[in-house]
Amino acid sequence: MTVPGVEARPTNRGVVRVPTPRLYVAGSRPDDNEGDILATFGTWLRSWGAADETVRVRLSVLKQGLAVWGDYAAVTTVDLSDWLANPRLAAQWTRVTYYQHVKSFFGWLYDTDRIPVDPTVKLRTPRAPKDLPRPLTPDEAERALAAATGRIRTWLLLGLLAGLRAHEIAKIRGQDVDEGSIFVVGKGGKKAFIPTHPDLWTVAQTYPARGYWFPPTRASKLPHIPSTYVTELVTAHFRSLGIEGSIHRTRHSFATQLLRSGANLRVTQTLMRHESLASTAKYTAVGEEERMIAVRNLGVKS
Repeated sequence: MTVPGVEARPTNRGVVRVPTPRLYVAGSRPDDNEGDILATFGTWLRSWGAADETVRVRLSVLKQGLAVWGDYAAVTTVDLSDWLANPRLAAQWTRVTYYQHVKSFFGWLYDTDRIPVDPTVKLRTPRAPKDLPRPLTPDEAERALAAATGRIRTWLLLGLLAGLRAHEIAKIRGQDVDEGSIFVVGKGGKKAFIPTHPDLWTVAQTYPARGYWFPPTRASKLPHIPSTYVTELVTAHFRSLGIEGSIHRTRHSFATQLLRSGANLRVTQTLMRHESLASTAKYTAVGEEERMIAVRNLGVKS
């Protein structure tokens, strides 16, 4: 019996069936150049519901990679290993994320018969770092807000009082905010409503009631600023004050302060929009003073 795509080979254990090598002819597809192949890949990502920000970031990273690798059809596992080992990917989470980008891209190239071999199959998965909560200390949060003005101050408040991520901040619109709640489209296009803190409602009065609060500052395909812009400006603001990290630390602060103010872990989970309590626990820090008070409050009779 002949099975398409499978070759029968005689061995000392009898006849075994193995996949036949794929026939690939470079330049055989109309989208074989870099720009077209990325556009086609972007269309595929959107076809199964990838968020616009995910598509934009993934294509941006791949464009950087292709500038180093050259012809995508000639990329090897060693090429990708060397690229991921680059010292500029200092943060381990960045390395993990870049690995996911190339894994998706080359897997798609192989599945659509654009390359004969997927170079990521033998690429070792980078080890994901253990997450430790990194909320801003009360002093850091106070100094960051005191020194911030305009949109940077608004971004900080959206993180500290609503737990918004950088990409959620970048695309917030006037019609998304009312006195009762903030409508958020989060990771994976998941939609949610976050109660509006009174201080955020006061800030909202200074922004348009409709349309994006933060339109692009230069020619852009996006109707709003990119999330990287939020991250870069807040990181620079923190650095000027001797504070480490990015705006994501405000999200850690949001979760931690919720618990410290008396919210239980389940409520905090829903406000953080996490699918599991384990994810929420990664964002919440416990201070040494809180540990001491917890032990001292034990009611066991001696």
